[in-house]
Amino acid sequence: MQRSFVLVSTSITTGGNINATGTLQATGATTLYGALTVSGTGATALGGTLAVTGNTSLAQASSTNQTLSGNLWVNGNATTTGSNGNFATQGTLNVAGAAWASSTLQVTGETQLYSRLVMDNPGPTFSGASSRQTVQADANFSSFTGGYGAGVMGNALGTLASGNSIIGGLIGKYDISDGTDSDHPQAAVVGEIGENSAGTSDGAFIAVIGGDSGAVTSPAAFTVRNLNSTNGNGFSYGLDLFSTTIDTYLALRLANADIRLNFGDTIDNTAASSTTLSGDLTLTGDGTVSGGTLTLTTTNAATSTLVVGCIQMYATSTETPGKLTLVSDLGTASTTGANGLYFNPVWTFGSCPA
Repeated sequence: MQRSFVLVSTSITTGGNINATGTLQATGATTLYGALTVSGTGATALGGTLAVTGNTSLAQASSTNQTLSGNLWVNGNATTTGSNGNFATQGTLNVAGAAWASSTLQVTGETQLYSRLVMDNPGPTFSGASSRQTVQADANFSSFTGGYGAGVMGNALGTLASGNSIIGGLIGKYDISDGTDSDHPQAAVVGEIGENSAGTSDGAFIAVIGGDSGAVTSPAAFTVRNLNSTNGNGFSYGLDLFSTTIDTYLALRLANADIRLNFGDTIDNTAASSTTLSGDLTLTGDGTVSGGTLTLTTTNAATSTLVVGCIQMYATSTETPGKLTLVSDLGTASTTGANGLYFNPVWTFGSCPA
């Protein structure tokens, strides 16, 4: 079978079709100013570069999928225009520049970031009544047997150089100007115990000393610092266990006591103007009772003991102080009961301890 070739060294202009049942070969550049239509079931192979300066639409008769065995390089925007607009990959998606998502960016597998994840400039704006978070991280546990488990975990690692650094595994800052519009909890960090975990949590906030491989110490489990230079600014209380009633919720009631101390003793504000300490109270400094009564309870079942060196009293705030002195039957003041002497209390003028 013989094959015929037509060699053309100049331009060919035709107002009709050029039909080639065999190979149509162009060794130089081919410029098309209209549409290029390839029909049939066969493949169209390119041995070189296909450069397109306009839009290109790809479609298959049996499927809308396009298969590439190599890399797809996009110097401009890659836009999905389907009804769902999904972009799916079964392998690694490497992004050297910025990745912009105007709607939901959904990742069903693990996502590893080797640099910062920044969500500001500006961050999202929330309005209306809803539950909104810039970062929402839920951790669902099923037969979890050990190790760290959390919705969010931050680790502060490495070393620090000299400087005014504020370091934390988790830092929360509250900076809202009109917070008085709400009577619900508002704070830099909020810890909430949910209704499904009744009796299973150890606390809303827990300070932990961890690690047995070396010496670990810390000045305090909970402490406070002041980074403000304006007089009058600061906290109203170091610890506040008072709460007003919110909406139709019940008033705050602590089941056992307000504070439990290291060895189990408790401090309990049982009612207004009434505070109970379950153990002994030792004062290394002065103790003052202002405008109240100091009562040592005595019952038939038990007695109370007051151990003092000197008792000093005032009739009024402007009067000369008086003190209680123990005088023996022999008329000599003494602080001991030597020789079996008995003492009578005598009020004298003067201040303790002289």
